Amino acid sequence: MTRKSTIHLSTVVLLTTATMSIADAATLGRTAEPTLAHLPSYVAHENQLFRSEGLSVKMVPLTGRALISAGVKGTIDFVPIEGRGAQAILSGSHLKFIVGQSVMSHAVLAVRKNIKTLDDLKQKNIALGEIDGFRSELLPPLIRIRFGSRWKFHEEPKEMTRIKGLTDDVYQGVFVSPRFAAKAMQQGHRVLAKIGESRPYLSGTIWVRNSYLSKNRSNVAKFVRAIARATQMIHQDKKTVIPVIMKYFNIVDPTEAGHIWEIAKDQFTPDIPPTLVDQLFRDRLALMARRGLRKTKKTPNSFDRYVARRLLSTTLKDQGYILRPPPYKRENAR
Repeated sequence: MTRKSTIHLSTVVLLTTATMSIADAATLGRTAEPTLAHLPSYVAHENQLFRSEGLSVKMVPLTGRALISAGVKGTIDFVPIEGRGAQAILSGSHLKFIVGQSVMSHAVLAVRKNIKTLDDLKQKNIALGEIDGFRSELLPPLIRIRFGSRWKFHEEPKEMTRIKGLTDDVYQGVFVSPRFAAKAMQQGHRVLAKIGESRPYLSGTIWVRNSYLSKNRSNVAKFVRAIARATQMIHQDKKTVIPVIMKYFNIVDPTEAGHIWEIAKDQFTPDIPPTLVDQLFRDRLALMARRGLRKTKKTPNSFDRYVARRLLSTTLKDQGYILRPPPYKRENAR
């Protein structure tokens, strides 16, 4: 090969590489406040799983409303907000859900260490407050606690105040997120029940514009593979996931981050169960109707048309990903 042809070949390779880099670049929206439902995205990003699939992903932190707007307009490619994404679809936006993240509520019931069963909480003080989008009054019935004289409920908006009350024995049980349950566990308390085992729902499900999907199917498949690998990492690799939890949730103690991992490790899947898709859209339709935003009373027979089901299923199958059924008792979303 002559020197001239070698230079020409090198130039072609460089140009091809540059073109591939541009084609494989993508943006992933991230809520300004971190959320445990998005942990697979964080793990994939921090462990270079997107890059190892040949996709250069830049995370862009935005508030919820701004993130939805950017996704619909096309300035952000991948958006992990399922509820408002469903509402945007129902309002006429052309979007497709492409991969799941969390399929369970992350709320838990933390109790003092002397409380072993739900019956031990009878006539005891229990602190409530909204968690993970659930209103306070929805939480107790999900673990078979009924409002009435057998339990004493107290509304306490701040989770940290609930934990302090648990430590001071003002409360014997508190409903909190895993982040605060981990703090309680650091003080010797324990988790008695996970709300998600009785109340699954989609959270952090990622969508793209239809136009992006049609032009970049290979990139979307790469993204799905990276999230699936991150999910497996969460299930199996505690040592790798703990530093990610520490970084995104500003935790300095790896033991505390380990408690969060123990609580939430089995609550993620790249799958998007059709029954939960249906419930997501029906709940959003009901919310829109209450707010006077619903323009038509027509309801599709199936909402699975808004999931890139063939791409998701084929990608996971080709990857050899084994879908594990989440450890919940029934598919009954909020």
